[in-house]
Amino acid sequence: MTTEEDEANNIKDDSTNNTNNDAADNDDEEHQHQNEQNEQQSVLFESLLIKRIVKFLNYKPSDFAITLLPPPSSQSSSQSQSLPLVSCDETINDDEEDDDNNDSLLLSLTPEYRILLETSIMLIREEEEDEEEEEDVVNENDNDNDNDDTPKATTTTTTTTTATTAKYHLGLEAQNLPVIAKTIRKVYHTTKMKMKKAQAMKLQEDNNNNNNENKDVEVEEEETETKTTTLNLLLFNITSCLLLIQPDHSTVWSDRRRCLLFQIQRMKTETQQQTIPEQEEKKENEILLMIWYNELDYLDLLMTQHSKAICISCKLAFVLPPASANLLQSFAR
Repeated sequence: MTTEEDEANNIKDDSTNNTNNDAADNDDEEHQHQNEQNEQQSVLFESLLIKRIVKFLNYKPSDFAITLLPPPSSQSSSQSQSLPLVSCDETINDDEEDDDNNDSLLLSLTPEYRILLETSIMLIREEEEDEEEEEDVVNENDNDNDNDDTPKATTTTTTTTTATTAKYHLGLEAQNLPVIAKTIRKVYHTTKMKMKKAQAMKLQEDNNNNNNENKDVEVEEEETETKTTTLNLLLFNITSCLLLIQPDHSTVWSDRRRCLLFQIQRMKTETQQQTIPEQEEKKENEILLMIWYNELDYLDLLMTQHSKAICISCKLAFVLPPASANLLQSFAR
């Protein structure tokens, strides 16, 4: 009788242990699944934050401030969502598909991340009316004899035309600054590591395939080149976001300079391949002038908030000489 009771107790203990192990496994799976969801939400938030800042920078805001922003109303929130999303090489009218895609991604964010994204960075639109006065002088005696030397009476009519222009102000919420800075720095370091790996891979492929003309190798080289170009543009956009917060980060400025030189070299190569030789120099100078002007606009924006940043002055010393040279070349033509 004792043996039967012991066996029954052992079976009961085994079933209890199995139940506890199953519950523990389920808890681990749920915990792992929750961690994966949190990681996905974090990556999505980082991507949308960078895109949102780059989008607002492409509207060429007149000033930038880290301050306490007003709470977004329903009208301003809907208006900000209707603003088109633009990347560095796209125009405002050519991005409707990307805008719809990012709207769907925004809806997939958790409410906490969505509120943080919408309240952290804002672009405020201000309408300005410019009035221009034009004077029309009319002779009242136009039908008289032209040989008449008597003075003719004149009537002056003044017409006023009003033109409405949009002025944009970029603002970053001061209370969310630590979270935003940490997020952008994380994306910056991650992208920089990917960039280094892509460059090392490209260098290794170039060394291994100098004497190999296989088509598969050419396809791999093109894929690596495309990946490097994409990461370069992404890193350039991230530096545009990070320098708004840390304008004296010399390493970020160095990375931005390398990205800018890479884009210029790539532009020259594409211009040589696509342009007629007689028009090549003119086309190249126009694109270079636009690149340097965009960089000067960005530096001007930084100065509105960080007027005492030393690195901005050093950056001006790098940008102004080539910009002035390209401008003189365009005038000479």
